[in-house]
Amino acid sequence: MPGSTPIVAAEAMLRDLLGSGDHVAVPPSVDSVLRAIRRFGSVEFDVSDLPDADGFLFQYGNFNWLANPGFVIGFVRQFEEVDTAGEHVCYIQLQCEFTYFISPELESIAGNEDWWFRGEREPFEAWFARCSSDPVWNLVRDLKPLQFTVAQGSV
Repeated sequence: MPGSTPIVAAEAMLRDLLGSGDHVAVPPSVDSVLRAIRRFGSVEFDVSDLPDADGFLFQYGNFNWLANPGFVIGFVRQFEEVDTAGEHVCYIQLQCEFTYFISPELESIAGNEDWWFRGEREPFEAWFARCSSDPVWNLVRDLKPLQFTVAQGSV
């Protein structure tokens, strides 16, 4: 897209919106992350015109792949990278997530995934309003996160 932002700038842009620069010394509040993600959703990146070339994932759930089980909640922005012929090369995923120690209340929550892509009829604002008003945010809003992560990689 002419005039759009290069994908390589996505992580730095999100960090700027979070006010965290190159690293996150103190985890931001849930509300500041939600505000940053909402603003980040309005940024158009240089992706193909395919309907699923730019999307968001809201996800949360329990995990047990580390020494101690935990609960993770956050967003992933996914960009499809294509070659000059328009063929799929990979997906670039930029994650922004909180990790918490598991509690009985969090352990009882079933996991959830909710995707949105620019090619869909539902506007980003409607999707984001639904995700940001999920009752799970009330459960974690006042908890101290074990970790807050902003990371970009390809899959």
